[in-house]
Amino acid sequence: PVYQTNNYGFRGSYLAMPKPVNEYRIFLVGSSTTEGLYLDEKDALHHVLESDMNLRKPEEREFKVYNAGRSGHHSDDHISLLAHRIMQLEPDMVILLCGINDLLAAINRYDYLHYRNDAEPFSLRTGLKMLVTEFQIPRRLFWLLKNVKVTSNQDVMEGVPLESDFERKVAVCNAMPLADGEPRLDLESYKKNLITIVGMARAHRVQLILMTQPDSWE
Repeated sequence: PVYQTNNYGFRGSYLAMPKPVNEYRIFLVGSSTTEGLYLDEKDALHHVLESDMNLRKPEEREFKVYNAGRSGHHSDDHISLLAHRIMQLEPDMVILLCGINDLLAAINRYDYLHYRNDAEPFSLRTGLKMLVTEFQIPRRLFWLLKNVKVTSNQDVMEGVPLESDFERKVAVCNAMPLADGEPRLDLESYKKNLITIVGMARAHRVQLILMTQPDSWE
């Protein structure tokens, strides 16, 4: 499949700034279901929606749909994306598809504030990890060596599924003991994040559509 990004790094066509007066600008925000990593451009959500809307448009109007979906994102990531990258691009509408990642996060005690209550005790191992990941020289050397490697389009497409951690997640789920009760859910942070997104849309006079997946696997 063909995966393309525009001049702002979103899936979709060229994004003009300032916004043309006849353009109705829509952003899709969400995680993997929205991004459609394995879908060709012509089959991806943003292209299908844009094509369908422009078939029905009045002559003086042009619809543009940009896909800002990112695999693995939670509602706190959506807030950051909207605040720092999207609202200044003058959207008329934001379609937010979220829910499944926050549900899994609630079950797995995800820390929305990104605190580390379970931090490892300091040891030689943690010291080496800190040296490699937190200091600029090792990080720059890593990216330099990574960018030196020449990869073809076929290498990239074959490498994506190899980097998935789906098998590890399945193993973790299978290792959990069976329980009669319902899983622990803490949805208060998710609720607050949705209210925040609604407030941002109102403040910028952006029409907001909230969606969630009608179903999942099986």
